[in-house]
This record gives sequence, C-alpha cells and structure tokens, in this order.
Amino acid sequence: MQNQRQFPRIPVVMLVRLSPRGAQKTHKALVREICSHGMGIYTEDTYKKGDFLVAEISFVTRQGDIEESVFAEVVWVKPIEEANEYAVGLRFNGLETEKPKLYAHLKYLETRF
Repeated sequence: MQNQRQFPRIPVVMLVRLSPRGAQKTHKALVREICSHGMGIYTEDTYKKGDFLVAEISFVTRQGDIEESVFAEVVWVKPIEEANEYAVGLRFNGLETEKPKLYAHLKYLETRF
C-alpha cells in the first residue's frame, strides 16, 4: 500500500497538553508522530471530529527550547478498545504564520525523515 500522506511524519514519543479551545483544564496525551501540519496522538480523553483544541508543545533543540501553544483541529478519531483509549489525528491551524519558530523546526525535522 502506497503512503498517501502529503507531509512526512516524524516519529516521536513525547507528551503534549491539550485543552478544548476556551477551556482552562488540560489533559495529557502521548504524541506518536508530528509534522509541520499536524500530529497523531494517543489519549484517554474523548474528542470528536471537528473539535478545536489548544496543544502545548515543547521541544529541546540545539538552538534553544521551543515552547508553544498551538491551535489544532481534530480530523479523525479511532477507538482502541483493548487499551481503553483513542488514536486521534490533529491538524494545526496557522502554524506557519503564528508560530514560525516551531514551524521552521518541524520543517527541518521533516527533511531528516
């Protein structure tokens, strides 16, 4: 089966904090892959396609730490019944213009994979 993805995914294992847009309570999720346009996560929390979230993302780089809060939209949700959790796909909104340092770092990582 051929990969239909438009952007290369960077495999990672890191935690991200998520909150529904406008809410103050955050939930942790495990990031399994990320790219300049979105990320795939595992979470115990229930989201549905079309939900808008704020994701707090942190990277440690040679040029310094990157800590950003970015807007993301839930584009798909798949239950993982045996683990009592969900695989979720998130699409970033406005990352290139609103968070150029994070966007540049992710674009750099995409060239490495």
